[in-house]
Amino acid sequence: MCGGQNASFMNINDLWEWDGMNWTPRTPTSPGARADHTMVFDSIRNRIVLFGGQGPTSDLNDTWEWDGTTWFPRTSVMTPPARHGHAMAFDSARGRTIIYGGMGANGWLGDMWSWDGMSWAPVTLTSSPGPRDRHAMAFDSVRAQLVLFGGSSSTGSVNDTWTWDGMTWTNRMVPGPSARDGHRMAFTPLGGGRVVLFGGVNTTFLNDTWEWNGTSWAVKTVPLSPSIRGFEGLAFDSLRNRIVLFGGASAGMPGVLNDTWEYGP
Repeated sequence: MCGGQNASFMNINDLWEWDGMNWTPRTPTSPGARADHTMVFDSIRNRIVLFGGQGPTSDLNDTWEWDGTTWFPRTSVMTPPARHGHAMAFDSARGRTIIYGGMGANGWLGDMWSWDGMSWAPVTLTSSPGPRDRHAMAFDSVRAQLVLFGGSSSTGSVNDTWTWDGMTWTNRMVPGPSARDGHRMAFTPLGGGRVVLFGGVNTTFLNDTWEWNGTSWAVKTVPLSPSIRGFEGLAFDSLRNRIVLFGGASAGMPGVLNDTWEYGP
């Protein structure tokens, strides 16, 4: 976990690691204080890739990689415009980190970019989910497709589901979670492969759990759940087969949370 925003709405730049039992702070040179950025694991190159976010004075468009010991700034001849609230996922079938959308200097973005470990390249789209920010995206490695849900657009929060097969975006036109933004999604290969969605915000903060099986959404009734929140951290731990959730924003005081939850067998 790297960076974010604290209860005083100040960007922070600390780095922490979770081993399944405890959080441990790390103290290497970091990408710098930021919030509303994205970070994904490139399982082919064994690197965590971080891009953009809100810096202390403006949006950022820098790329960093973490090898487990050190952060490395990465440069590219072409790079996505500065933004925050974008979605990012690692497409392991095609070996690319994918960025979609976000909020830039001129409003909502609907562009798509691909990082191959050496350079960024724009992806030409014939159809797309359209401009939005604070949506969620996860890669379904069983079906080799990206899954995108919801977010905020010029018309407000939306609840559409889209999949990307490496060439084309498809609007799945299926019932599912209510319109929201600030939610998070992670993929687990267990149970035939499921994208798990948690929380978010529309007119109020939410704490519902949904699963996408490649065809349809199903709400999950769980005996114990994190409290209502949005903008939490969510990632799949492939060694322990658990989805790990940390923190987020919520209603009332203190407004930000620092609890840790796990979802899985």
